[in-house]
Amino acid sequence: MLTGPFQRLPGSSEGWTAGDPWLLPISDGFDAKASAATESAAEAVRGAARPLWIAAHGLCLALALLLAAEGATGWMGGGSQAVHPVAKVPVVTASAS
Repeated sequence: MLTGPFQRLPGSSEGWTAGDPWLLPISDGFDAKASAATESAAEAVRGAARPLWIAAHGLCLALALLLAAEGATGWMGGGSQAVHPVAKVPVVTASAS
């Protein structure tokens, strides 16, 4: 149950009715068809964005392959190779007896 200022917000689960304006589709009461100019402009934008879409997906694929190759082979030198070895010093213990 919702209380306080969140009680009557759009999308709340209480009191849904079909007459609520935020549940109705945005159509202004008629089926509006897009004009030919709108369709041609949308197609031109899609066509212009297609090379960028392909390049972005190619970059993601290349990065994924590089990450998989680095993880499988360790060719970037991560892990124990990046840490310099420390010389062990002999421990001398003194006896009181």
